[in-house]
Amino acid sequence: MLFRSEVPRFVGPGFRTGHLHLHVSELEAARDFYSDIIGFEVQFEMPTASFLSAGGYHHHVAVNTWRGRGVPGVPADAVGMRHWTIVVTPSDLAAIAARAGVPAGDVLELSDPSGNVIVVEAA
Repeated sequence: MLFRSEVPRFVGPGFRTGHLHLHVSELEAARDFYSDIIGFEVQFEMPTASFLSAGGYHHHVAVNTWRGRGVPGVPADAVGMRHWTIVVTPSDLAAIAARAGVPAGDVLELSDPSGNVIVVEAA
């Protein structure tokens, strides 16, 4: 599984990262989305954060409420990450689409419960 993120003006296309930390407004809903829909496994939890990954890695994505529960995401006109990309096998993409209840294709664009956008594409 590969990860890319699109950060306007600062990082160009093809940028890759090992893991991301995302602020979410509700920890449990975000954890459930990344585990039940995307298919990551919870590796570690604390009252304000969950760390999830594929293949037993310490974490590919961490979700936290360190800015506070219920705090909204960054406004669309603010500098920040617009989406991040997960590259998976075609069969994993089909499974994610099925769990999300959306039609399968070569690329999916999903939003977690806090509005963080994830693009899932087949390798």
